[in-house]
Order: sequence, then C-alpha cells, then structure tokens
Amino acid sequence: MDLYFPEEFWRAGVLEMPEDSLAIKRVSLVDQAEQRLRSRIGGKGFQYGDTLPRENELMVMLGVSRTVVREAVSRLRMLGMLECRRRGGTVIVSPDLAANLNRMFHPMLLNARSAREIMEIRLSLEIGMAEFVFERKTSDDLRELRDIHAHRTKNSSHLEDFLIVEARFHGKLFAIAKNPLLSGFYELMPRFYQATSDLLGIPVKGNDSDDDPSGWLGHQNLIDILENGTSDQFRACMYDHLAPYVAALARMDGAKQGKAS
Repeated sequence: MDLYFPEEFWRAGVLEMPEDSLAIKRVSLVDQAEQRLRSRIGGKGFQYGDTLPRENELMVMLGVSRTVVREAVSRLRMLGMLECRRRGGTVIVSPDLAANLNRMFHPMLLNARSAREIMEIRLSLEIGMAEFVFERKTSDDLRELRDIHAHRTKNSSHLEDFLIVEARFHGKLFAIAKNPLLSGFYELMPRFYQATSDLLGIPVKGNDSDDDPSGWLGHQNLIDILENGTSDQFRACMYDHLAPYVAALARMDGAKQGKAS
C-alpha cells in the first residue's frame, strides 16, 4: 500500500524524505492530499467510472485525518472530477471543462493581463477553427446565420445592440464547429466584451458593413464565403474581420517594448 505521511515525519527524521516530495513540502496537508488523489486518477490508481474508496481507506492511503480527506474530496468535487451518486458512492468522472470555466471567470475580477489573455485565446480559437466551421456547416446553419444577420436592429450603432448581434453571430460559428468545449468557452465571451474593451482600450464595436472605411469585413462577407468560397478564403476573411483586435494587441506590444527600451 502506498502511504503518504505529513511533512512533520520527514522533518523529524522518522522517515527519509523522497525526492518527489520536495516540490510540495511547503503546501498544506489538504493541498498534498488533493494532489495525491489527482495523481492517482487516470493513472495506475483510479480510472474514470470507479467508485472512490471510503473515507477510512483514504485516511490510511493518504496518511491524513478525516477532516483533510473530506476537504480534499470536496475540492475535487467542485472541479467536477468527482460526483456523488445516490446509493452509488462518490464516482470519478470526466470533468466538464466548459462548466469549470464558466464558474471561474467573472468580468468584474479581470485585470488587464487576464483580459488580454482571454482576448488572445478568443482570437486564436476563432481564427484557428475556421476550417472546422467551413467543413461542418450545414444549410440550416447558413440559414440561421443569415437570419441573425438580417434581424440586426436598425439602431445597430448602439453598443448594446451590436453586442447582441456579435454574441449571437459568433456564438453560432462556434456552435457550427461542433466542439462543446469551444462553444462553452465562447459562452463566456459576451460578458467580457465591454470589460475587455475598457481594460485594453480596444473598441468593442466592429464593422457589420461591407463598405466601412475601417476595412473590417462584415458578417455578410463571412456568410457569403461559407456558402460559396473555400476554407482558406473563410479563414482569411475571419482574420480580416478580427484584424482590429489583433492590431490593437500588437500596438500594446509595441508600446510596452518602447517603454522597456
């Protein structure tokens, strides 16, 4: 049996400290117990679908108290790695990553660094998934995109109206990719639009008109290329549509390097 002892045992010289314990020797007992359990899930210990041992067994296995075991198990349950089932005990499950993201992110808690990182992830995903969207689209998808585009409010210059259209249109593109994690990530984005704009100084409102002097390619262009173009053309059009955000981030990089020099 693989026992796990608190740091005090090693410090007292009762046992020789193994090398792999050095990295976590300063964390709490609950942290150590959680890490130990996580390392066993999907490895040689527990597999997805297995029932977690009872508290008494975990206490012996981890070398910690019942309170520590309960806290460690509670943490993994909050992460979606464990699920309590009636008459079935605590079962190891595959976590819902999108749900975890949704619980963790809140626009009011963003700093400039986090806002930038979220924007970069969004741009990388949306441009990178262009081929999946192009290949997996259906006639019903195209019809829904046209409907979203056609029902723009006449007062679309207002930020609130634009955000509604932007969220629905780009949310549909993520849905067409048929990847639940991608769709789950994008569900977070509408609430971040305004916060990201404020923190990074990036204008939220894009172009939804083909003759806009800023050169942004609008939603109609994306629909037309999805229907009649190629995947390469669609990827290029998506990049052009999001180019102002990319350019704004590049300007921030340039300003940062200028201050550093």
